[in-house]
Amino acid sequence: MKSKSGSNEQVQQKEQNLSVNLHKSDLKTLQETICKAQKYLLNLQKQDGSWKGCNLSSPSYTASALILEHFLGVLTKKDAAEGAKWLKYQQKQDGSFPPYPFAEEGDFENTCYGYAALIVAGIPESDTSVQKAYQFIEANGGIQKSRLETQIFLSMAGVWKPNHLRSLPLLHKLIPFSERLLNKFLAASLVLAANILPGLVWGLKKDKKNRRLSFLSQLQEKRIIEYLTQRQNSTGDWYGVAFFTILGAACLYALGIPTSDTRIQKALVYINERLKYYTPQGMHISPSTSEVWDTALIIHALVESGINPSDPNLQKACDYLLQNQGNVPVPADWQNPHRTTPRNGGWSYQAGNQLGTDNDTTAIVLIALNDLINSRNDSLFRDAIDKGLTWDLAMQNPDGGWSAWTWGHNSKKPGPQFLSRDASMEDLTGRVLIALAKYGYTNKDNNIIKAVRFLQLQQEQNGIWWGRFFVNYLMGTSYVLSGLKAIGEDMNQPYIRKSVIWLKQQQNEDGGWGETVDSYNNQCLAGIGESMPTLTSLVISALIDAGEINSLSVQKGIEYIITQQDSDGGWKDCGVQGVLFPELKLYYLNYLSPNYCALETLGNQPRRQTAADRRLATSPGVQLLAAPAPLDIFPQDTNGADVAAQLFRLFCQLVDFLVQPASLLCTRGGHRFHSTRAGGLATAMTASLIGTKSQRVRKAALSRQYQTASGRDRPSRRLTNR
Repeated sequence: MKSKSGSNEQVQQKEQNLSVNLHKSDLKTLQETICKAQKYLLNLQKQDGSWKGCNLSSPSYTASALILEHFLGVLTKKDAAEGAKWLKYQQKQDGSFPPYPFAEEGDFENTCYGYAALIVAGIPESDTSVQKAYQFIEANGGIQKSRLETQIFLSMAGVWKPNHLRSLPLLHKLIPFSERLLNKFLAASLVLAANILPGLVWGLKKDKKNRRLSFLSQLQEKRIIEYLTQRQNSTGDWYGVAFFTILGAACLYALGIPTSDTRIQKALVYINERLKYYTPQGMHISPSTSEVWDTALIIHALVESGINPSDPNLQKACDYLLQNQGNVPVPADWQNPHRTTPRNGGWSYQAGNQLGTDNDTTAIVLIALNDLINSRNDSLFRDAIDKGLTWDLAMQNPDGGWSAWTWGHNSKKPGPQFLSRDASMEDLTGRVLIALAKYGYTNKDNNIIKAVRFLQLQQEQNGIWWGRFFVNYLMGTSYVLSGLKAIGEDMNQPYIRKSVIWLKQQQNEDGGWGETVDSYNNQCLAGIGESMPTLTSLVISALIDAGEINSLSVQKGIEYIITQQDSDGGWKDCGVQGVLFPELKLYYLNYLSPNYCALETLGNQPRRQTAADRRLATSPGVQLLAAPAPLDIFPQDTNGADVAAQLFRLFCQLVDFLVQPASLLCTRGGHRFHSTRAGGLATAMTASLIGTKSQRVRKAALSRQYQTASGRDRPSRRLTNR
């Protein structure tokens, strides 16, 4: 005990010394770092008020775009040469192509794409790059071992015979409302794929010389074309991403729509103007734009770091966000709305993706608009907030969490769950909680109680949460902790402290945090990887929210961020941060992400001013604002809901107390049953102890698992005149 006490005293002394050193010698450096970062981001702002960074992903996106333009007969010599140049630049020594930036090894599927794209770009088969790619493909089983979507592109490129493609069913197009039925169980992206891929395979395989089709075949083609026409955004894209935009244009053409048709032309314009990037290394295609997401987060970072909300640059950015709010109904087969769900009013990740409104981006925009709420009083601004709040509140799933696009899918087990369903996600729910807290929601509201319970059920046994849209457990855990702090959770609760301890244990020697994408397949790699400014910034924010502002971990992390800043004021990550489909190894690098994450962490005044030994003087030329007082813009609930909420929380804590020791008995085959009710606990224990795999018993356990407080949740609260 004496030795342990001495060790604790040494740690405390180190933290005090580091804090004093930072206060005396590094405050000027911190101020300069913040100012340089602010100027760097402001210089990147576009004329329309937005910020648009380049998102870099797999070479397959560049390859598929070249193949599409070849398939349509519109591939120019310039794009062919520049695209081939980029692909050769990405190719590995063994002839393979990497699945994502910074990947050490090549990938079979991407190599198939790269090989076909080099062929359509006019690179001769005798070229070394083509030969190496072909040899790699053959050594790994040949083209016949590739996935169906890969073979489709190879058929479009002419290097794989279409009659070798596996036919996909089209009969569902003859069933009324088939898409609505599919969306009850599948993610919106799969519902779209269920229309595009069968239609494209059908178009590639059918005899072009014999155009005589049966009545049912004609009806199937007609309905696929109608569906794609209705699901195409006015900007020309499908779902706001390159993959579906390329496939959608190819499907229309394969089904007989000419290249001159407006729908195909709009898709080509979208690809050329929004997704193509020309660099000294060649031309490459971005998987998606992210203007709305980036603009909202940069607004937040700039305001948090001290820029006046009335600044003209921020007001222009605000107008940009208001212009991109969804104002057309989201397709029901993507949203799966319930009776009271609004059909528009949210925001999408990309500009112009009106049909792809998502809950995550809506929450981020609401955070940014709240930062500017004291500088705007026009009805357009207030109506936008009202609609956005109504959207996110109505899209809360029955299990208490939030998914990205679709309402009502069954909840998942703790940990990763990928392509098939759009279930509630932990990291996304954390970000929504941060947004709702900005508008007065606390852990006394029924909506929030349900969300907190969802997060508790989804927590892994070691205290972490996974990240669906950002790599990975570090980000997921950080966003959840910040969300819990925002809505007023006691950050000293055991389940929260377990997460905090885990975060601190993952810190690298250089003071930063990093994580490999391999953690999606192996949780033993969670929190392990080369340090990155993006991840480090988010972890520091979470630790500060958890009361660790004076800890050695936070101080070392801040020093890491400061030392990693480039001379121009920006930051760079050495790994990918964004996640498309982990099971397909599709990740991307957002070049703006480390810049706004680092600035928000370093410049957040309320956090910095919490500790007396870390006061920051006003930077020259930058007006630092006092932390705003809580803004009460909602009518208070006086019907006793708060009392009921408190009683419900006490009841949940009692059940937790009972479940924790009982969970040791409720484990079979490595799976742990969770329950929030005595009836659910009894059912789960019975199912586990007798070892039954009865679907009926398991379904009963899950149905009781996510029961919520009695009575209806508080309805969406409207903004009132101040």
